[in-house]
Amino acid sequence: MMNLQTNIVEEIYHDDVGFFADRYHTTPDKILQCFIEQNDTSSEAVSGAFRLEENEMSILQDIISETHK
Repeated sequence: MMNLQTNIVEEIYHDDVGFFADRYHTTPDKILQCFIEQNDTSSEAVSGAFRLEENEMSILQDIISETHK
């Protein structure tokens, strides 16, 4: 997870991922952990206390795609 975090532009990480963290009353790291778990097609169950909504998953996917161009 740390590689993912360091590859996201810090401003975007704090603004966008931070927004989701505030919404779920958690940390940006836990948001990314949840994203990775939900995005992992081999994982049947997400172990976290919350699930990101479909649109939130899409937004995070777009953020990561944009930072890796």
